[in-house]
Amino acid sequence: MISFQIQNIKSCLAWLETCPHRFTITSMQGGFVHVKFFVSEESLSQYGDKENIPEIMEALNDTKIQT
Repeated sequence: MISFQIQNIKSCLAWLETCPHRFTITSMQGGFVHVKFFVSEESLSQYGDKENIPEIMEALNDTKIQT
């Protein structure tokens, strides 16, 4: 793996961490990261906006996705 790829993967993971939804990285091939997102039927509005991302992630981590 080339060192700039490592930095690009880290950047992608940092972006994914801002997602208020549960997700699973299913694979990585040919420079593509394949991600499945679980979009809950519950309202996210109760958690507020992006400033509350840690609280959102903690609340959503209570449910696990089965792949």
